[in-house]
Amino acid sequence: MILIMALRNLVRNLRNTIIILTLIMLIIAVFFMGNSVITESGRRLMNSYTESFTGDIVIKARSQSSISLFGPNTPAIGEFIPIPVIEQYNEILSLMEQDRRVEALSSQVSGAAVMDINGRRYNVPLFGVDARTYFQLFNDIEVREGQILIPGQRGAMISAGRALLIERETGKKPVIGTPLLFSTMGHSGFKIRELPLVCIYSYKNSTPVMDEIILTDPQTLRALNSIMLASDSDYTPPKEATDLLTGNLDSLFGIEKSTDEIIENGSFSLLDDLTRQFSLDDIETSDEKNPDWNGGSWNFILLKIKEGVSSKALIKDLNIRLAPYSAEAVDWRQAAGKSALLVLLLKAAFNGGLILVGVAGIIAVTNILLISIFRRTGEIGTMRALGTTSLYIFSLIFIENMVLSFTAGLLGIGTGTIIINALNKMELPVANQLLRSMLGQEYFHIEASISVFLISLAVSVFLGFFSSIYPVHCAIKVEPAAAINKG
Repeated sequence: MILIMALRNLVRNLRNTIIILTLIMLIIAVFFMGNSVITESGRRLMNSYTESFTGDIVIKARSQSSISLFGPNTPAIGEFIPIPVIEQYNEILSLMEQDRRVEALSSQVSGAAVMDINGRRYNVPLFGVDARTYFQLFNDIEVREGQILIPGQRGAMISAGRALLIERETGKKPVIGTPLLFSTMGHSGFKIRELPLVCIYSYKNSTPVMDEIILTDPQTLRALNSIMLASDSDYTPPKEATDLLTGNLDSLFGIEKSTDEIIENGSFSLLDDLTRQFSLDDIETSDEKNPDWNGGSWNFILLKIKEGVSSKALIKDLNIRLAPYSAEAVDWRQAAGKSALLVLLLKAAFNGGLILVGVAGIIAVTNILLISIFRRTGEIGTMRALGTTSLYIFSLIFIENMVLSFTAGLLGIGTGTIIINALNKMELPVANQLLRSMLGQEYFHIEASISVFLISLAVSVFLGFFSSIYPVHCAIKVEPAAAINKG
């Protein structure tokens, strides 16, 4: 009965009803479309990044600043911030391999360098990858030319987008075998390494950020970053070396033979062995000579979790287990860096702006409802004189406003859906590089999710509810005698 009366009153006050309906509908339509775009872009970015280069979870050394696979997320002016290495890598790797929630994993060294090719210079992010596991973890990588890196091979892989940019700017297409010169500068000075181009690749769901990435062997990147190198070779030191460590140290300074005698007798064999193991030349070329050259420090361990496993719950559990190792687990968004965090920032800014619009909408709707209440003073006073309770009047007006806001919400969502579908059919290209990175697509195509639908409807009801509080309060305060005299 009360619902029928509420609907009748809405029809009787059709002018105010249409104004309120249109105002709330426009606010919800904008909210629905904006959040649909941002939610869809976040979903696309997550799928692209987790299947291409971040994995679901990334383990890194604990640090005071936010670190992504590309380096610090917060740039420091006048300060060089290296990416920390995982100190107890082998222990952590063993833990992850034994965790049944982890489907696959790989390790990575990260850095940045200047790349020279065909007379042009580019600032590039470098990922030194473990070729034994990396390309099994990320099967989203497609080979265009050449072959992917194999364990122990020195070389670099560039994206098809990068190759196209180089060809457009230099007039020469990069071909397999083209030398790439990489240089870095840090606390220890300049480092320069030359690598052959071994592969041109692409991602199934590429973005401009992903096109920047250059994949290399880890040993070269360690040398560029001046971090520890190591070999997993089966080299066994000669007996003289082990005796040297256990014998009398005073004997080291008791050599009676002359230098000429040592050279004639070939006694430099131990020194030659040590030099061979630690010489820079061997470090630079050992990958070609020794396919087992896979040791050394790593910056990250990338994890792909099994289907149905909650990444948030696993990250929470891993951070407890990794605390003794001075390491931590982060999600794909922090690992992806600024491009993914920018989507969160944009969503927060967009919703912050909508909050301001919503507040203005609440004020406008409240004023319209107040005018409607004042016009119905005589009606309300008559109802009070006939014995109608304050609760009934409160319920009547409240239901009117809830029906109105709910209907406006549905109309706003419907309007937003129609506009989105129309834009999808137009297949508008996303020309701006920043928007392409954020949307994760070359052509505008948005699919509204049920979660955005429900949130938008809830926002509409919330808007109507808060707009009704003061007008309803004024309605139940109307005195019957005064209302009848006024009416």
